Amino acid sequence: MVRVAITRGENELSSLAKSMASDGIEIIPWPLISTHAKQFEWPHDLNPEAIDWLVFSSRNGVRFFLDRLNELNISIQEKTRIAAVGKKTALALEDHSLRVNFVPETNTGEALFNQLVTTQVAEGETVVWARAAKVIFDPSLLMSKNAINYFPIVCYETTPVPLESKIVNEVCEKDSALFTSPSAVESFQQQYGQPGVKLIAIGRTTEAAMKRAGWSDITVMKEPDLNMIAEYV
Repeated sequence: MVRVAITRGENELSSLAKSMASDGIEIIPWPLISTHAKQFEWPHDLNPEAIDWLVFSSRNGVRFFLDRLNELNISIQEKTRIAAVGKKTALALEDHSLRVNFVPETNTGEALFNQLVTTQVAEGETVVWARAAKVIFDPSLLMSKNAINYFPIVCYETTPVPLESKIVNEVCEKDSALFTSPSAVESFQQQYGQPGVKLIAIGRTTEAAMKRAGWSDITVMKEPDLNMIAEYV
């Protein structure tokens, strides 16, 4: 049986593990990070009715930002347009009955903001980004150059989780490891260096993090869909 480690928790991978078992693939959970909500306060100089664009770059951002809005009794206005980094994030928004107005051609934060500013947002409009505490691309300068009122709101953070060596050793050179976020790459690098297995990145942003860590021979998934993992192992 082929083994593939995926940097998610066992609960997130249970359904996938069952479906992949019939294809002779064993899923090994590598829970390398923990994600926590940040209980942000609403900016005193931001009127919710004045938001032109609300930007989400992850499903975690959707969940934690909208949960906090409910606690603060703040509603998203009908006039507010919504941008999502990719299909998965867009689906998470649709699950909350929110219509997505823009998805970039490439599902990275940099592409999201560059295309948004170039093709969608007008000078003087207000953009709010529901973001993580740590991000790869900071659009502050881009927003300033284009005279856009920009409000980044940190609604969650990720922290490294120790991964037991016996779990890492369950996979060997002939097996694969799928990394699903830059934070997971950083967590593994800090603990073990480069994995001695076939490396797969869920997208270009994660691939970039792997290259920064000095890793090589990386395969990038065409779509960030775990159900397609059989095509890459």
